[in-house]
Amino acid sequence: MSVTAETPITSALANGVTTVFPYAWTLLDADDLVVQGTTGGVTTTYPSSAYTVGGIGLSAGSVTFAVAPASGIIITMYRNTAL
Repeated sequence: MSVTAETPITSALANGVTTVFPYAWTLLDADDLVVQGTTGGVTTTYPSSAYTVGGIGLSAGSVTFAVAPASGIIITMYRNTAL
């Protein structure tokens, strides 16, 4: 069986309206996902209570925020799996 190469990081620019941000890699556990927002050079990690994760166990999914991140925030999502 071959192993599929993935780049488990993505980013997007928030517009203050959008609440759903897709990712395009396999995520087996929501706890392995880190979601951060950067504005003005300051990066903050969002608590898991701020969003829900869809697509667990699939080759792609999305993060849905309860409240849209403010316009201009760079949303970065990456997989951080314990070895």
